[in-house]
Amino acid sequence: MKKLVAICLTILSMCAFVACDGKTDTGAEKVQVTFVQEDGTKIVKTVEKGQALTDIPAPKSKTGYSSAWENTDFSYVTEDVIVNVVYTANEYTISYNVGRTDALVERTTQKATYDAPVTLLTPICEDRNQRFLGWDIQSTEKQERLTEFESYNMAENITLVALWEKEFSEGEF
Repeated sequence: MKKLVAICLTILSMCAFVACDGKTDTGAEKVQVTFVQEDGTKIVKTVEKGQALTDIPAPKSKTGYSSAWENTDFSYVTEDVIVNVVYTANEYTISYNVGRTDALVERTTQKATYDAPVTLLTPICEDRNQRFLGWDIQSTEKQERLTEFESYNMAENITLVALWEKEFSEGEF
């Protein structure tokens, strides 16, 4: 009985060794698709040569960016392939609200790319006694004043509301 078990184990180990020679259980040749994340992490998938790879992993996400693999067609894999992740910066919209009927701004919206500085637009008012103070970010909990002279990095769509102050001339006090 012990000899029979030893023979069976020998045969099983030989089968396992043969299965590791680059061929699948059916004898077809295997190829590898290696997905490389930004941090260098590799995810290796094996598929029969000439077949489709359907078990495609999701690339790691990154704040402010959309991610995708540089190659997305794995319908007919014939050789080992290395596929890198590609990140594209998200684009956001800045909407401007001048808050007055006698004021205007060059455009009511402006595009901003994540992690790229954007200079805010400056409104003008027909009432020369109104002085533009800056922009308030609408619907945020903290009061934050942005000025047209500064450059900002946007990470979301925002609406800015103009802040105005009446300037007094001499004799108005």
